[in-house]
Amino acid sequence: MRSGTTIAFLLLIPLVASAAASDEVGLISRESAYPVAKTVERIESTLTAKGAKVFARIDHGREAASAGLELRPAVLLIVGNPKVGTPLMDAAPTMGIDLPLRILVWQDDQDRAHVVWNDPGYLAKRHGLDAAAGKALAPMSRLIEAAIK
Repeated sequence: MRSGTTIAFLLLIPLVASAAASDEVGLISRESAYPVAKTVERIESTLTAKGAKVFARIDHGREAASAGLELRPAVLLIVGNPKVGTPLMDAAPTMGIDLPLRILVWQDDQDRAHVVWNDPGYLAKRHGLDAAAGKALAPMSRLIEAAIK
């Protein structure tokens, strides 16, 4: 049963990867000019310099290795700024499921690093907030983009 589940999961990977690259699902996906480790370092330093806080760093590759599995480098950052996020969660408590913002940095089979995060406008719409709410999160997206160029 376990191998059947693994095979089914592996068959879905191309579909998920394809969807993740699309802005249609509310994600912004960009290729980084740097390897995964350097990209993570640049994103963290850029965001913290502007007052954001790194709440967590999850190294999916290291966790896979600790379970005896292989996974290309993939790191999830959970970042935010309570001064920005708190008013949004006050207006729409369901924003708490998406905030703090999650940023995934992963390596493809060509050794290129990619960065994926939720589109601020999508988050505002998803939680029934007006466009101004999405604009409140937009600076975070601009900082992420600047860090990976």
